[in-house]
Amino acid sequence: MNPFELINLSLTSSKARRAVIFFSRIKSRFWVGIGIHGSPFINIKESRRIGMSWEYSWTSNPSKVGLTTHTARLDLYSYECIHLFSESRMHDCMKWYEIIKPVLGCQIGHASVDNPKPSITDWLRSHQDSIGGISILEGDEENVKYLLKTIRVLGDLSLKISPRSYQLEFPEGLTRLEIDTAELINYDQLLRLKVRNINLRGSILTNQEINGFLKSWMSCESHLDLKSIEIDIPLSKAVNEIMDLPHEVTKIGYKIKRCDRKEANVTFGLWTRPYLYLSID
Repeated sequence: MNPFELINLSLTSSKARRAVIFFSRIKSRFWVGIGIHGSPFINIKESRRIGMSWEYSWTSNPSKVGLTTHTARLDLYSYECIHLFSESRMHDCMKWYEIIKPVLGCQIGHASVDNPKPSITDWLRSHQDSIGGISILEGDEENVKYLLKTIRVLGDLSLKISPRSYQLEFPEGLTRLEIDTAELINYDQLLRLKVRNINLRGSILTNQEINGFLKSWMSCESHLDLKSIEIDIPLSKAVNEIMDLPHEVTKIGYKIKRCDRKEANVTFGLWTRPYLYLSID
């Protein structure tokens, strides 16, 4: 049975609900993502990877209520969404999760939040003390700090906060850190990061600071577990200044070596912005 069918069955009677919950305790097989913002949703998958996806969303527009379905080419991806009418969308989304959590035997794998007020953070924390990934769309400095202090992020952290002079400390051991407004990261913070994959858009780092970061990696002074990093760069004379260090020119860019003989490839690109991309072999 798919999640919609299990949830609908659990609502038919208390006996049916107990049976479904018992079954889910034996074999929990669903990954859940939740969005707590202006367009709240609960997304349910058999795994986080592409495949079947079932979703609930809440809307204040009666004309959007109903079922939406979509199947991608070759049946590689299938999506069903039930749009529910609500005048208290975020509240109803959180309440619905509390109802379906025991039915599916699931935990939240990823949360997307907009201005995570303490009440939202405390609600998330009441269900679990750690989470695989969090996306923060906006938020006051103290609210963001409280969320990062209260809930342990195990995998991916994405910040899409408008440029502000925040002073944030980031969790150690992240799989990925992605910041759309990387004015939040100065040079000293960059050197302290302990993250395997980093993407800094809108970075304010200078060419000299990026050069210093590469030299720090080459001398094993920082980022020993780094796998990749992408940083926006200033356009003017960027390559010559950044690569003012021992390197080998390759067909795709440059190769640099760490003091323990580990190698990394450095490439420069221009998509919507000039950037540097470093990948560790």
